[in-house]
Amino acid sequence: MSELGRGAYEVVSAGRSLWVEADAALGSRWDEIVPHLPGVLPGGVRPGVGSGAALLPGGVSVGDARRLLNAHLHLLHLACGTLCLHAVALRFPADGRVVVLFGGHGAGKSLVALALVRRGWRVLAGDVALVDLSRRPRFFSLASPRLSGPLARRTRAAVLRSQAASS
Repeated sequence: MSELGRGAYEVVSAGRSLWVEADAALGSRWDEIVPHLPGVLPGGVRPGVGSGAALLPGGVSVGDARRLLNAHLHLLHLACGTLCLHAVALRFPADGRVVVLFGGHGAGKSLVALALVRRGWRVLAGDVALVDLSRRPRFFSLASPRLSGPLARRTRAAVLRSQAASS
């Protein structure tokens, strides 16, 4: 940590490191920020030594820090051939099929995901799904889910299905 009350932090997202320079006071607030960063697991932020690729301005709020870090992480992943999608991703354990539910806020992604979980699917990503395009995922359909009931009229999630995973 420097004399000016700034600290360097390594943010690890899906195995990729982003060096962040921020006020030392932000160091105690990472637990509020990490759940909103794509691919960053609990414990994925470590104090470090180094120059920050992402410089957070002094006095930045937790919300603004999260938004700035999200932008930097999206660029980091995109440079490596990975898309960050505002989506829910689920996997069916029996055969390895994966679905990615995407849509805007309030589109119904969580509603559809909960219905799939009740049918044995497992959640891979709950808010931001990282899709590695360098592995050439094979998507074979884009569909709108068929739902019934009072929420169906408001649900506008799209489903991107992949073929069963191959070893």
